[in-house]
Amino acid sequence: MESQERLMEQLEESIEILEVCHKKFDKKLKLELFSDEPTVKELVEDIKQARKAVLLISENLTGEKEIMELDDAMVSKDSL
Repeated sequence: MESQERLMEQLEESIEILEVCHKKFDKKLKLELFSDEPTVKELVEDIKQARKAVLLISENLTGEKEIMELDDAMVSKDSL
């Protein structure tokens, strides 16, 4: 029983960390970039994918299905 409680505590801490990461990703993706450099565009796409992964992990850990707005389109974990 003690190991289950410890596991739950660790999962809750992990979810909190994921939520912070998700908020940071959202904030950074709203910044307007003034570069057409392929590397910059690739980094933006990488951040978008990481944001989706964080959301999916969080949903899997909590069992809650969230719908969020990404790039003016409604997206659920089924579409990630």
